Amino acid sequence: QDLLLKNFSDLKDIEVEIEKTANDKGHLFAAIHNGEIVATVKEKTRLDVDPEFLKIKEPIKTVGEHEIEVKVGDRSITFTLVVKRLEEKHGHKEKNKE
Repeated sequence: QDLLLKNFSDLKDIEVEIEKTANDKGHLFAAIHNGEIVATVKEKTRLDVDPEFLKIKEPIKTVGEHEIEVKVGDRSITFTLVVKRLEEKHGHKEKNKE
């Protein structure tokens, strides 16, 4: 937590991307959980953020941009989580569009 507070400003205004499978309307097949978000943040910034510090207003179930608040003690910042649709590749059958 102390290290996170020391580097807290590194999280401000960053943009983190996650790719997930979604239907044609941009709805995810499974919501994105705090654990996935903190793993992606760590990969991008090398900062360990405890999932309990993430304040998400509602479950993330759609592609697009989502504001994520990180609150540690009396300090808080927000960053943007960009959810992109994962394109199916490598041997997956495409559904006939007839």
